Amino acid sequence: MRFVIRLIVILFVVVGLAVGAVALLPADRLGKLLADQLTGQIGRTVTLEGARVSVWPEIGLRVEGLQIANADWASGGPMLAADRAAVGLDALAALGGTVVVRTAQIESPVLRLEQSSRGAANWDMAAETGGAGGGTGGGTAPDGADGGLPPLAVNRLSITDATVIYRTPDAETVIENADLELRLPDPQGPLDAILRLEQNGGTVSLNLAVADPAAALAGAETALSATIETGGGTIGFDGSASSAPALDGTLALAVSDTAALAQAFGVPGVAVPAGLGRSIRGDVVLSVSPDMAISAETTALSLDQNTIGLSASVDLSGKPRIDAVLRAAALDLGGLAGSGTGGGNGGAAPSEGATGWDTTPIDASALGLFDGRVAFSAASVDLGDLTLAGVDTVLTVDNSRAVLNIAQLGVFGGQTNGEVVVNNRSGLSMRAGLSVAGLALREALASAGIDRIEGPVDARIDVLGSGPHMAAIMASLSGSGSVSAGPGLITGIDLAAAFGGDPTGGTTVFNTAAGSFTIDGGVLRNDDLAMDLPVLEAGGAGAVDLGRQSIDYTLSVGDPTARDGRGLVLPVRLRGPWSDVGISVDASALLESNLDQEVDALRDRSRSAVEDAVTDRLGVTRDEGESAEDAVRRQIEDRAREGILNLFNR
Repeated sequence: MRFVIRLIVILFVVVGLAVGAVALLPADRLGKLLADQLTGQIGRTVTLEGARVSVWPEIGLRVEGLQIANADWASGGPMLAADRAAVGLDALAALGGTVVVRTAQIESPVLRLEQSSRGAANWDMAAETGGAGGGTGGGTAPDGADGGLPPLAVNRLSITDATVIYRTPDAETVIENADLELRLPDPQGPLDAILRLEQNGGTVSLNLAVADPAAALAGAETALSATIETGGGTIGFDGSASSAPALDGTLALAVSDTAALAQAFGVPGVAVPAGLGRSIRGDVVLSVSPDMAISAETTALSLDQNTIGLSASVDLSGKPRIDAVLRAAALDLGGLAGSGTGGGNGGAAPSEGATGWDTTPIDASALGLFDGRVAFSAASVDLGDLTLAGVDTVLTVDNSRAVLNIAQLGVFGGQTNGEVVVNNRSGLSMRAGLSVAGLALREALASAGIDRIEGPVDARIDVLGSGPHMAAIMASLSGSGSVSAGPGLITGIDLAAAFGGDPTGGTTVFNTAAGSFTIDGGVLRNDDLAMDLPVLEAGGAGAVDLGRQSIDYTLSVGDPTARDGRGLVLPVRLRGPWSDVGISVDASALLESNLDQEVDALRDRSRSAVEDAVTDRLGVTRDEGESAEDAVRRQIEDRAREGILNLFNR
């Protein structure tokens, strides 16, 4: 706008200097004369195909084929080109030293604005010429041509069918079919402007009112109101502003379609999940200071069906810093469920020794773009397939290191607290130190398709991993933890009945189940799993290779009352990749472990008699010619597999 006003002033100063001589000149000679004068004033070559001047009662100028050359380093055509331009000044006001533009019209202009990688701007002509009057023509700058503009009033300025092209080294923005109507009837304000343009298949209109534009340009704050309307909604501002820059006021948001709004501003393809702002309504108290400190405050901002409170400050004077507090009551984010893409190996079963984790590099560079602290609290958060309750968290980002502190988080009927750290200062690493109390096993395992284990569980985990992608992180995990559960029950299998020969149906009640584990090199090891059952005893030991997605774990179920109180233990081994876990019974170990006591106590009895006693107790039927060891292996494995698969609904 400042450039347009300056151009109008220069045009009429030039005309005023030569009005007596040029009024009777032919249009082509007058156009050349004016072009030469303008070239000398601004330091850029100006061409005019023709011009007409009127003197009284209105000083009028009408030109055709106006072009102003671009900077030498800029790309493309002329900086400004217009088919026709006409300006009419009030002659009496001009004699009094005030420029009063009765009418100003510019038809089909093309304005090319460009900034170089060094920060130079093609519209900064003073920087090229060393001053407004330092051009090739050696003319003297008219009064006010270099910043101190004479008093200017514009009854009506109209620009139609304009094209604006803005280029930077990284991008180009093109605005077409733009229309501008501006009114400034008093040099001391107010200014009213209406801008309409078409972009990306949509129409954008801006209504602007500035109480004292001269004061605003001088750096003083003045009242300002603006309304932007698009097919996606309306954004309004009412407050004060200056060119310092500074802004204070209320931003009113009435957005019905965020994607359409973004498209209108040149950002196509925006897909906002339901609940996060497909539609936005509310008022935000906004402040921008000259040192680029921004603050925003709202008590009830509606994002679709959700309402949040926000208090935020952003400091852009150096590295961006964001400090914010977000509050919500019941937050519905069910639209996020199923919106992500699965990781891992796309569902293909990893082979033994192969990893199924994603090897796509994780880009955590965003952690270095800003520092800050964001606190979030909500009474509940509905994620579709998961509901969080009593959420109280704080995210802190400092020099590429993010720490999520969980003061309170209700999930699956229990409470979680602790912290999660993501550090990208010298390579990516992640650490989690979390405690869980009272978590409901059935609800927690339902997402994995396991819904037959019930009871509360307490857990603690402290784990660290590093690497450029998820596969490397999982293979590097180290740490420790513990789990305790109970009382609870397992439906779908009665371990006591299964131990006696019937692996189907029933329910197993357990009093407690507890164990600890260590993780090293991505391998989780547990050697002390113990379950307290009313009749039986159960335990486990083995390893789960988290990096390679495989397991080698032995569950041992024992009946302390068997064999006249000497007990009997049944070991069931789970081994193989997660996608196809093999279930087997080490029959030799079974017989040997349970034969030791028999041999010591019954040295005068044969091995076959002992084997018969064991097979009878286990309900194992031997086929003709089949050894007791093979029979136990065959039938016990069948029963164990049937019982475990029944437990997991397979």
